[in-house]
Amino acid sequence: MKIITQKALLIWTLLIFILSVLPGKDLPSYTFWEFLTLDKIGHWFFYGIHCLIIIKLFIIQNINIKRNKIYFFSFLISCAYGILMEIIQGAFFESRVADYKDVIANTIGIIIAILISPKTENPEKFYLMIKNLFKKNGLS
Repeated sequence: MKIITQKALLIWTLLIFILSVLPGKDLPSYTFWEFLTLDKIGHWFFYGIHCLIIIKLFIIQNINIKRNKIYFFSFLISCAYGILMEIIQGAFFESRVADYKDVIANTIGIIIAILISPKTENPEKFYLMIKNLFKKNGLS
């Protein structure tokens, strides 16, 4: 189970990277409801799942760490990755820009993931949820 979760984290992290470096010039402009646009909801979703996978990886490893610390470290790792991706977009890809609103959207998704994480405590059910998600999107 640990190796499967590690692979899920690697695949999900790479998927976020790929989506983050694709040209963004065709993305729609934003209005007042910026954090409810498809782009921002995508940030919520991808970084939320990223955080959930990290939480599950900590839990599966049976490290004697309290849940609050697992949530805290998972929050830090996912947020740091989101910030890093924004820096990479702004520094290395002409068609992308670093956007603090994306960091905020990432953080919202991460917080939502931490709040729902207790609902997904069973590693087997979580694995099946991720496996089905990959199958639906043709990634298995």
